[in-house]
Amino acid sequence: MFKRLLVSIEITRPHNMLVAAFGVAAGYILSGGNSVAEMWPAALITAAVTGAGNIVNDCYDLQIDTVNKPRRPLPSGRLTYRAAAWLYGVCTAVITAGSFFFLPSKVALLVVSWQLALYLYARWAKRMFVVGNLLVAAVTSSVFLAGALLTGNAAAAAVPGRGDGSVMEECSKLVVLELGEAIAACRSGAIPDMKTEIGLLRLADHLGYLPQLGCFVDELPPEFAARHTPLGVSGCSAGSKRLKHPPR
Repeated sequence: MFKRLLVSIEITRPHNMLVAAFGVAAGYILSGGNSVAEMWPAALITAAVTGAGNIVNDCYDLQIDTVNKPRRPLPSGRLTYRAAAWLYGVCTAVITAGSFFFLPSKVALLVVSWQLALYLYARWAKRMFVVGNLLVAAVTSSVFLAGALLTGNAAAAAVPGRGDGSVMEECSKLVVLELGEAIAACRSGAIPDMKTEIGLLRLADHLGYLPQLGCFVDELPPEFAARHTPLGVSGCSAGSKRLKHPPR
């Protein structure tokens, strides 16, 4: 019996349920809410919706998971399809009843829409190009809305962030280096990003900077500067000549 309970919990993916509950809490706090008693029923029900969605998703993915995820509860045989379907039905009924009993009507209707969306996703939308992604994105993003609706101040949860919108504001820091120093930092691993290195090398080529020599083309003796050709700009003739005469 205890093992049956554990496998029933496993199929709901508790870590996903926890994330959904935190999403409701975040929306609630951002909207000015400060009552745990008001917030926790919505967080709990949202987590339950996520768990039920994972159950029905595993039911429809049974054949695929038999190959790709054979250790999951259904393909491994630790939980039967009939038991999973019964568990999903009970969860759906309890969630729906609990939503209209404990939550404001707007939040309860949102919960019902989640249940319908997750069922449609598992049944057919996930196999349709883009449709499934949009459906999941809509459900995921509206979790914050659920928390905001509890306070009656949903607009507060949608306040845009400050700044110019650059992703560098959130996950990077600005470092000012000379071009040669920046390229050297990429090659030494101090800047562990190949895309940055490629971008810097293209910039250097565009500006006529030679990182191997640490100087610009116009600083070279005239006979060497005349032989310089920016990569990808003047065609393949110069490159072909270099290939025919490799360095000794």
